[in-house]
Amino acid sequence: MKKLFSYLILSGIVFLNMGAGCNNKSEDPAPDEKYVKLLVGGRWDVYKTYTESESDKITLTIKEGALGYKFYADGSMDGCSQQTCRKQGRWSYTVKSVAAGTGELTFFNDNKDIAAVYGEKTVGHLEIFDDNEFGWVITGNPYIGSTDYKVLKWWMKRKP
Repeated sequence: MKKLFSYLILSGIVFLNMGAGCNNKSEDPAPDEKYVKLLVGGRWDVYKTYTESESDKITLTIKEGALGYKFYADGSMDGCSQQTCRKQGRWSYTVKSVAAGTGELTFFNDNKDIAAVYGEKTVGHLEIFDDNEFGWVITGNPYIGSTDYKVLKWWMKRKP
């Protein structure tokens, strides 16, 4: 009986120590953190837009530097028009597929003028093409904010 008891205690100690030395922390940043860091830094200029309403589908090429955004690590963001940038609100990004570089980008529009048009919160699917280019697709339910847009797509490139 003593041998059986000894084996049970020894087995329990071995079992409990199997996880010893394992660390859940990784050298690589978490996927959300990795992509958040990717978005922060520099100015992201909108170079092309697509809007879809009940009666129209319009694709526009935007003049370089006419419209852009700056994302900050603290979650704040600036909206830029020409060479002037002003606080617009806050942003967040949630990774949906690390392999595909896709997720959900949300703008919290603290600027009352922008919120009046697009709503206090604008959420869309973000596809990261590379470190300096992404596409953002916002789908209304049924419309985006107070617009008559059902779909709004923006393509952006980073301007260092």
